[in-house]
Amino acid sequence: MGGPRKALWLVMPLLLFLLLTFVAPIASFLGKSVANPEVVTILPTTVKTLNKWEPGTPVSEDMYRALLMIWPGRGPSRPWGR
Repeated sequence: MGGPRKALWLVMPLLLFLLLTFVAPIASFLGKSVANPEVVTILPTTVKTLNKWEPGTPVSEDMYRALLMIWPGRGPSRPWGR
């Protein structure tokens, strides 16, 4: 008989198939869900102010103002509620 080594060679194509069809796409989706370069291009001012922020401290007024700039027609000239 071939023993465990032969059994491993017989199971290897199945393991390779499972790796290519299930594990690789899931890992790719997880990587794409975490890496989001669009945020840096859409919210450059917000990203710059958040880089200065220390976790555990309150969010500053500048950070709120930078986030508010993404809505069209809003900002310091037209504040919310007016």
